Amino acid sequence: LQTPMEYQQLGLDAKNASRNPNTKPNLLVVVVGETARSMSYQYYGYNKPTNAHTQNQGLIAFNDTSSCG
Repeated sequence: LQTPMEYQQLGLDAKNASRNPNTKPNLLVVVVGETARSMSYQYYGYNKPTNAHTQNQGLIAFNDTSSCG
């Protein structure tokens, strides 16, 4: 095991960027779910319709990911 690194505060000089009030801000939504076998999802080639609620929402299924669970 390694000794934990000393806590450091980063970005203390960060400020909110000014934006045009007439435009909508960019929005990023990241959904993290429970660990499941990718081979059981239609997104990854499973031949049964397992993603009926999300198939028309333009989701992106990420490959080459892992879980420690």
